[in-house]
Amino acid sequence: MSSTAVAPHDPQPEPLPPLQWYALARDLNRGDRDLRRLCLALASYANDEGRNVRPGLARLVDETTLSRATIKRRIDDLITAGFLRRVHEGDGRGNASVYTLTVPPSVRALRGRP
Repeated sequence: MSSTAVAPHDPQPEPLPPLQWYALARDLNRGDRDLRRLCLALASYANDEGRNVRPGLARLVDETTLSRATIKRRIDDLITAGFLRRVHEGDGRGNASVYTLTVPPSVRALRGRP
């Protein structure tokens, strides 16, 4: 699996502070409660810049009550959409994946940012 969902020719998505990222993800996914729960959990583990998100899959299962398969699938969805960037792939043995909360270039353009 690729460590980033952005094609090489696309600009790198910018990190976004967790509260702003959650509000944006929530607004774009109003009808999807599972995704909203996952986004809230991910945002709660980010530092102030939206980086170093590393909750671990077991912790996300406990906090969201979603299945492991659903969490993995929805994280992949967020990566593909450009809302999350995997900066380190965990090995599933106590070494969690690390993510950055991001804004996709298409959404960044809508927000009026270069």
